[in-house]
Amino acid sequence: MTFSAEYLDLPIGPSLVHCTMLVAVHVLAIVAIFLSDLELWFALAMVFVVLTSLTYVLWRFGLQRDSRSVVRLVFDGGDWQLVLRSGAVVPVSMESGTVVLNWLVAMNFRDGPGGHYPVTILPDTTGKDEFRRLKVLLKYP
Repeated sequence: MTFSAEYLDLPIGPSLVHCTMLVAVHVLAIVAIFLSDLELWFALAMVFVVLTSLTYVLWRFGLQRDSRSVVRLVFDGGDWQLVLRSGAVVPVSMESGTVVLNWLVAMNFRDGPGGHYPVTILPDTTGKDEFRRLKVLLKYP
């Protein structure tokens, strides 16, 4: 990773913490379904939908196995680029709503044609120094 006030090149890897949070939220949804007073066939259909959702979000965001998964974030003098698992480099603009916490950075990007790229970065996604530098860049642009 390279960092200066004008340049940031941040590799983003899979996150065990992110995967754990995704699984936990989906398990809670399944528990809520069975605690609800629903017909059995409808509850099973809802569980299928939740499991399908879990498979998708783990594949694309948690494990980063999808060709559209963001594996590198580049900031160069005010311009943002995302490098996808497929190797594509996508120039993007950051949307409002960026969240910067001690343990999490959540950003939303959009490219020209309307593609939407949510990026969640946790300390186990990249190095500790890189994570800290990203937080500083976002808090004090």
